Amino acid sequence: FFSTAYSLLRTSLGFPKPHADAPLSPAQREEQDAFYRAIQADLDDDAPRLMYADWLDEQGGASRAARAEFIRFQCEY
Repeated sequence: FFSTAYSLLRTSLGFPKPHADAPLSPAQREEQDAFYRAIQADLDDDAPRLMYADWLDEQGGASRAARAEFIRFQCEY
């Protein structure tokens, strides 16, 4: 119910419909899981996070690009 109401509200206010990124393939999900494990293995090391951000950019899509940008911002500050 709430997601439908939210969508209707966004549309009535003139916001564009959000476009979902293409789903990841099973191989891409395995790669993503490997990045998660590498990040969790050493929380103080930014290198796995930055490599994950690059990987997200390579996969394409607006939300993945935004997430990659956010990860880089977190690592910078």
